[in-house]
Amino acid sequence: MKRLASTCAAAAALMMGSAASAAPLNQYLGEWNGVGASDLPVVEITRVAGDIVVRAEGNCSPTNCDWGRTRAEVYSSSAGTNPNADTQLIVARYSQSPGRGTLLLRLEGGRLQAEFLRDFNPGDSRNDYASRSTLRRSVSIAPPPRPGPRPGPGPRPGPSADEDCIGHSIRNLTVERRGPSWRLLDGSHSILSSRNRAEIERARQIIRHYRLTEQCFVGRPDPSLNYWLNRRGQLPRGSMPGEDCIGMDPNQLTIRRNGSGTFTVVDRGSHYVFSAPTRAEARQVRDVIVDRQARFACYVGRPDAAMIYLRQ
Repeated sequence: MKRLASTCAAAAALMMGSAASAAPLNQYLGEWNGVGASDLPVVEITRVAGDIVVRAEGNCSPTNCDWGRTRAEVYSSSAGTNPNADTQLIVARYSQSPGRGTLLLRLEGGRLQAEFLRDFNPGDSRNDYASRSTLRRSVSIAPPPRPGPRPGPGPRPGPSADEDCIGHSIRNLTVERRGPSWRLLDGSHSILSSRNRAEIERARQIIRHYRLTEQCFVGRPDPSLNYWLNRRGQLPRGSMPGEDCIGMDPNQLTIRRNGSGTFTVVDRGSHYVFSAPTRAEARQVRDVIVDRQARFACYVGRPDAAMIYLRQ
């Protein structure tokens, strides 16, 4: 009976969605915020490596419940219609113990209409249910200008315009002692510092091995995340002997609020990855890891790392 009710609810939602006018898929992309007392305060729809990925937050107390990210299915009006130009419905499925949840999304009059279907496991005494929410597009804020042009002869690929990155020349890297610290310098520009010379020498070795030409930040002057890109604007790949790296799944990251008021990006709901002072900055950290499909966080020296870098 529970399964029949769930199937009927899904069919009703699909019929309701088909009555709405279709829209190009790119009109769905972005962050959406719930209108009024919404069961869904936040829905984010992004494109990652050709897939549509949906992240949603449920209305919980004292803070929202981050459901994490899941790859979604895109439906058009017919088998012969390209969903990129004619999107009728986006369906995202979540594993929500005990049971599962299905989120159906469609555009109507410039608003995102969401219906959430909650199915409990057989034998659970609770009834399956459906809830509806209306969301409006979040007002986007233009990113700050980049600190300056990247050095090097001629144009070359690099980070996207909304990444905060500084370029350097691998050939010009030197190690010098300045006061109590050892510094890695690009000419007169200090890139890294540590009281341990071996750590700075190791950092220079890693930069040269992976041909890293960009140092990037999320949040400054005290960044929540440092990461490095090579001359092609990509995270380093492969490995090198003696690396201190922690594995993570970029598609299983969630954000958790700490008792101190800060926010932590965690892998699979428990394993600490990075922390940030605000939820917005924690989202930026998570988005970098997800968009660039970083699978390792690596360190030179811990707990006070002289260098932190992501790699695939």
